[in-house]
Amino acid sequence: MKDILEELGYNYRSELLAVKIILNIEGRTRSPKNAASEIVERVQNILRNEGIGARQETTKQVFEKLLLWFHEHEPLAKDIFGDLYEKRHRLRSDEEIIADIKFRQSLLNNANDYTEQEILQLINTPRAELTQIPEEELQKFERWKQAENKGILEKDEVFDSANPQQILIRLGIYSLEHLEKAKTLLAGTAVYESLHHISTNSVEYFRCVRDLIERAKKNVKTYLSTDPDYNCDRWAEEDFTVIKGVTKNDLPMKIVVRPSDERQVIIFYDSEFNALESPNTELWIDNNIKQEILTLGKVLKYTGINRIPL
Repeated sequence: MKDILEELGYNYRSELLAVKIILNIEGRTRSPKNAASEIVERVQNILRNEGIGARQETTKQVFEKLLLWFHEHEPLAKDIFGDLYEKRHRLRSDEEIIADIKFRQSLLNNANDYTEQEILQLINTPRAELTQIPEEELQKFERWKQAENKGILEKDEVFDSANPQQILIRLGIYSLEHLEKAKTLLAGTAVYESLHHISTNSVEYFRCVRDLIERAKKNVKTYLSTDPDYNCDRWAEEDFTVIKGVTKNDLPMKIVVRPSDERQVIIFYDSEFNALESPNTELWIDNNIKQEILTLGKVLKYTGINRIPL
């Protein structure tokens, strides 16, 4: 209430003493009701003098804070604000309400299908942390680039003729954030050169990859649900492509799922690496026709690797 009064142009704090200072001054006690009277006087003055033009931004902000205070202290607000509380709808115009609804809808209908919880998490994360990659993760990918599979990526000439959508599908990149992260992690490989030319406005490409991953997860779950060895009743996402809650022969396990429409799967997400380091994780692929598990033997056969650096 003191902050609200200050934003209304009245420094209420200048009339107050710290509670630790005890002075026997008759009639000088200030209560929430006194502060409320000061707020009511100033708010009503603003409302009386408002014209037909748009409400000032500063007024909107202080009225928003007052409405929020009413909501959080409802019993007290009813008691000390009286008529202003009863007519609190006057603090919010129809235009402001519509603008808020439109803004919220634009957030929730975002092109990358972020949920409300994900948006809140994003805006509460410092900018530096969004692009900051842990040192351990950087070292892991540096080793990865120096290992045998780096040679495979560099010799793969298919990337030269692949379009942006094909490249993103192979990598499983479904958002601008992951594209920028991939550029950082894959710097120094032939893949990076391909990523470097992908526009940051490739919204439809990201949506396509996201839809393919969702389809692959759905198809793999349906397929495994018909296999008596698997139980998918508690199927849940640990990360977008990493599934937990599955059991195989009554033993808990995880599944990494990727679409294989482009006949290539490039693992680079740290969540996928971490899951696949466990012996109780399987890598499944789906091309909307066939669902199959990529065992170590198949990986060695498909890639032509016969030596594994340890």
